[in-house]
Amino acid sequence: MASFDLVGNYTCRLDEKGRLKLPSELLAQLGEEHATRFVLNKGYEKCLVLYPKSVWEGFTEQLKAVPDFMASVREFKREFYRESYPLSKDGSGRILLSKSLLEYAGVDREVSLICQGDKIEIWRTESFEEKRMDPADFAALAEQFFANLYKSNS
Repeated sequence: MASFDLVGNYTCRLDEKGRLKLPSELLAQLGEEHATRFVLNKGYEKCLVLYPKSVWEGFTEQLKAVPDFMASVREFKREFYRESYPLSKDGSGRILLSKSLLEYAGVDREVSLICQGDKIEIWRTESFEEKRMDPADFAALAEQFFANLYKSNS
C-alpha cells in the first residue's frame, strides 16, 4: 500500500458535467504512478473523499479483515461501499465525479480540496468555510489530542 503525506487546500471549479481537474501541485505530491486512478466515496460528514487507488486498496484490505458477525459491522461495510466509485483521469486530466455523491455533499460548481495525509476531502466551499473552528477551540482540541497521543505512546 502506498502512503502519502498530502498537504494543502485548493479551491477548484467543476465543469458543467461535474468533472474536476486536480491541481498540478496536488498531482505532483502523488507522483505520476499514483495520479491517474482514484476511488471516490462519501465522507462521514457532508463531503466526499477521494482516495488514490493504492491507498483505497490498502484501506479495504484492512476492512475486509474485520469479520461480518456483528450487524453493525455489516451495516457499516454496506453503507461504506454503497457509493464507492472508481475514477480515472480522462485525456484532459479530469475526473468525473458521481452525480449522486455531488448531490449528497451539496456540491454545485466550486469545491475546496482539503488534503489529509493519504486522502483528499472534497467540500462544497461554503460548507467547508462554515466548519472553520474558533482559534481557542482549535487550541483546546489540539491540547486534548496531543495529550492523549502522548499518554498512549508512553
